Amino acid sequence: MTLTEETAPAQPLPSYTSGSSRVWLVAAWVAAFVAAAAHVWVARSALSKGFPTFSYDEVDTLMAGRAALGVPSPQISGAGYFPLSSILTAPVWWLTSDPFTFYRVTTVVGVVIALATIWPLARIATRFGLTTPQAVTVAAVVMALPARSVQADYALSEKPLFLLLTLSVLAAIRLGERPTALRGVLFGVLVALTYFTHARMLVFVPAAAVWLLVFAVRRWQAALAGLVTLLPLSWAAGQLARHIDTLVDPAGFQQGDKILTNLSVGNADMLLRAGLGQAWEQLVSGFGLALVGLVVAFVLARRELRDRSAGPACLVLLTTFALYGGSSLAWGAEDQLYATTWRRLDAWIYGRYADPAVELLVLIALCAIVRGVSRSTVVAAWCLALAIAVPTVLWLAPQAPTGAFITPAHIPGAMAWWWALPTHTTVPGVVPTLTNANRFWLIASLTAVLPLVVLAATRVRARLAGLLTIGVVLTLAGAGSVFADQASGHYQETHQVISPLARELRTILAEHPGTTVGYDAACPKPVWQAGGRRNRFMWQLLPTIVSNRTTGVDIAIVCREAADRMAPGAISLDQSAFGRIYAWVLPGPLQDELLADGTLESTS
Repeated sequence: MTLTEETAPAQPLPSYTSGSSRVWLVAAWVAAFVAAAAHVWVARSALSKGFPTFSYDEVDTLMAGRAALGVPSPQISGAGYFPLSSILTAPVWWLTSDPFTFYRVTTVVGVVIALATIWPLARIATRFGLTTPQAVTVAAVVMALPARSVQADYALSEKPLFLLLTLSVLAAIRLGERPTALRGVLFGVLVALTYFTHARMLVFVPAAAVWLLVFAVRRWQAALAGLVTLLPLSWAAGQLARHIDTLVDPAGFQQGDKILTNLSVGNADMLLRAGLGQAWEQLVSGFGLALVGLVVAFVLARRELRDRSAGPACLVLLTTFALYGGSSLAWGAEDQLYATTWRRLDAWIYGRYADPAVELLVLIALCAIVRGVSRSTVVAAWCLALAIAVPTVLWLAPQAPTGAFITPAHIPGAMAWWWALPTHTTVPGVVPTLTNANRFWLIASLTAVLPLVVLAATRVRARLAGLLTIGVVLTLAGAGSVFADQASGHYQETHQVISPLARELRTILAEHPGTTVGYDAACPKPVWQAGGRRNRFMWQLLPTIVSNRTTGVDIAIVCREAADRMAPGAISLDQSAFGRIYAWVLPGPLQDELLADGTLESTS
């Protein structure tokens, strides 16, 4: 499937000479180097620290994979994140019991998976008429975007998820090239595996099913093979993931609990805010190119449907709108946008859920730009950019809590402009300018349309437009990854810390093998769950498994409110785990040994 005159200029493309071949070969190496450098640069801090930063999501995910392989695991707090990404690295636990070593290996594997995604992205690009060097160039540019590189700092599902989504689209293309039952089965398996990576990809299942139903008009046998594979495997994936979740979190699966509630008519204004904010985040995250890709994909999808056949453009569009709609529903609620106790900027411009599909649109845009885009495509992209940026800057930004709490992993693409954020939440009603406290919104919007400016100025010369636009985007992506890494580093400074008590307990546990530790599950829930601190504490004590009981253990982790339930003679260590959580050494051989070596002081 190649881009034709509907998305390319009327004049024929320049011939692919040996000179241009060398240019694109150099471009491919440069883009691949920038993508690899961006991921390695970002991952440095995760490697140096050696333990999770984003404790609520990361520890939940990693513990699920550990439990899936039968490795003893503590019960933690979480939302029931699906386990495939952590199962991939869970066998490392069979080689080491040290959580610091495990996390570093997981980080390296994540970077490898991210960079390996360049290959299927490039194979997709060749189907749009690009040569291999051109295809590798645009694929590497996509992987250099901050929305992708920032995830190198976290052991989340994003990297395997994007790889599997990309492989699914490539499988759909191959199915269209030669519709066979085997290729239909492969597509169904990949979709189910993508869903097993993260619950938000549930919307990808019906999108793929609808695509197969349309594809059945062309070859019903292949489509049927895909459907009878896709539907039962996806159901089984969901059931298995939920079962694994309960192994580490008795509360089980909790993601998306309020999505249907957010569909209520009275919530329309919140959905509008979330939808606009997330559209803006994708505008700046893809440096405007997602809109070019959206226009091109619409043209290609219309052509596919006109020919009574579903192609990759239809699948990408279905997936994009499904993920974007699901994300808007998840965050378009008053308790998310206007939370009274914990104001968050990332809830207003959440990008992580829709990122994978939108980055496929960026790939389509880059392919079209290399081939040459029409004036109408550029004009349509500009109209969409203005339709998103203008109301965001003038209406949404003055309402949003700019400067409030952010988790970089949630809005990685927008973190390229982290340096423009204020240090404190802004006063409502301030329209952004280039110099005031709300400047983040305007500066990001203006920077993001720079590739569209270059494209509009050089459109009449296809080769120049392609190389220059790619050069601009790659430069912005590289610089953006550096700035985004600073945001992630700042987040790590405040979240990626070893509790002094955890450090002391690790010493005690190393010197006294067989020591048992438990926590009081009756402590108030907010005390345990605040900021994932409980998860972080559990992780830092591995390989010791902290049980959910305080009887029959050597050390009990108890909140101050429950201290009166401690056995007579229990002695508290000086340091707190976090907040009002303390460790008590119960009477017994361990307490006697710690009193003898001076670690504990008698209270009598």
